[in-house]
Amino acid sequence: MNLTIVKEKLLKLGESIGLKVHEETAEQLVLDTHMTAKNYFSSSVYLRLVVYQSGTLHLFLTFNELAQTYENLFAINAFNAENPWFRAYITNIGGKDFLELHYVAFSLPSEEETSSTLSYLLGDLLTDETMHYLKPLVNPQN
Repeated sequence: MNLTIVKEKLLKLGESIGLKVHEETAEQLVLDTHMTAKNYFSSSVYLRLVVYQSGTLHLFLTFNELAQTYENLFAINAFNAENPWFRAYITNIGGKDFLELHYVAFSLPSEEETSSTLSYLLGDLLTDETMHYLKPLVNPQN
């Protein structure tokens, strides 16, 4: 897979959310941004996308701080049971716990497929079905 073409396609796709190159080597491309969707999430979401020359793609979406309580872990399990694309978990960054969603795709056959996969995932993130299980975790007061 040609990472230069992937970079061009992803930067064009992510232009409206401020997607930028964070790191680039011959084997991998890392892009990231802080994005907002005020109608869906109470705070910004950190998006990190890692694409490997082999055709593997990792999408990480880091949300608000989230304590490791029974209720939150139960809600994460419910999300994971119902969502076919993302896996939710609590990750520790700098001594604080955050909600993170992760998606991985292996052996994407082309640069176009890599771009369309990201486009699909960002669209799926905001569907009613995904939001039904995600909203209690990202907007616990609602």
